[in-house]
Amino acid sequence: MATLKITNPNLYDILSRHLPEEIVHDILFIRLSIKDLLRSTSVCKSWLSLISSPDFIRTHLDKSTNDLHFSHHRLLLSRRNNIDVHVLDAYLTFQSRSLYTESTWLDLDHPENIVKFVGYSNGLACLLCDNYNDNYNLILWNPSTRKSRILPRVDMNLKNLCTTYGFCYDELNDHFKVFVICSLAYEHEFSVYSSKSDDWSMIEDFPFAEMLSECNFVNGAMYGVLNDQNYQKSKIIVCIDSKVNTCQETLQPSYGEGVRDWSLGTFGKNLSVVCKFDTRAELWVMEECGAEKFWAKLCSIPCMDVLTRGKDLKPVWIFVNGDVLVKFDSKLLVYDSRDQKYKDLLQNDYGEAVDVYIYVESLVSP
Repeated sequence: MATLKITNPNLYDILSRHLPEEIVHDILFIRLSIKDLLRSTSVCKSWLSLISSPDFIRTHLDKSTNDLHFSHHRLLLSRRNNIDVHVLDAYLTFQSRSLYTESTWLDLDHPENIVKFVGYSNGLACLLCDNYNDNYNLILWNPSTRKSRILPRVDMNLKNLCTTYGFCYDELNDHFKVFVICSLAYEHEFSVYSSKSDDWSMIEDFPFAEMLSECNFVNGAMYGVLNDQNYQKSKIIVCIDSKVNTCQETLQPSYGEGVRDWSLGTFGKNLSVVCKFDTRAELWVMEECGAEKFWAKLCSIPCMDVLTRGKDLKPVWIFVNGDVLVKFDSKLLVYDSRDQKYKDLLQNDYGEAVDVYIYVESLVSP
């Protein structure tokens, strides 16, 4: 796609007198990269006002997310370099590259001392940062603009114990949420941060029956895995709704017999399950039709020689040609569904690949 260059600072004012505003927005700015948009804010006050407005930021994110060419979609790779050399080297660093265009990985400026990538949603990422005082800061970060903000500190009595973090965007109420769960045996504390109030609230007497693992936050609800003590090696998916304070079992996919193990996660905006068999791995996602929820199998990935070792298998993206992007242990692979071969996207590169995410370039402010 050709790059749109803006050379006349009065062009917006001229066009806006003759064309509907939404068309002017699309012509001038929606197709621009984030880098060009940020440069355009210094052209004149009217452009700064337009590009900084909540309506424009929301429209730009929507159009970028739904772009059929995926020109604003990028891969975000978290790395941990030289982890065995020094404790300071265990902090995460980030690199980015285009999702569909074969380009080099670019280092991203990011907040310092990041120990965990909590999650990404609607233009923002949530990071956990070490502040050297036996405490951690939670940070909202836009990987496109490199802007970040430290969240208010959450007050938990069970801090420094088993802690689970989650991050999501509540589309119904138009705000971001951060979840923190601290656990000690059967005692739990559950706090939720809202970007609308910029404050934390404690969820009292939350109905945790057992220790949760593999927690994921989808559409404002939290899904986790309970290890059922009544049945050996049996795992149950539960949905926890903080609005009504309920905890209910969720049906698992109908993946049949021969499953060695399965893990809960997210794929795009959907809850997902990766089922591992002896010869293949299957990706299932939870979809909704009205009030009904059901599981649909998206793809099956053969466990060839490259996937015979290790345990961490995470499908990340399915390309329009059917190829599948897979995170496997410290490798980032593209499975060619036609030739049944794998391509390593991190070949001859340094550092441990911790995880990979898909993000959409945006102007969303932390």
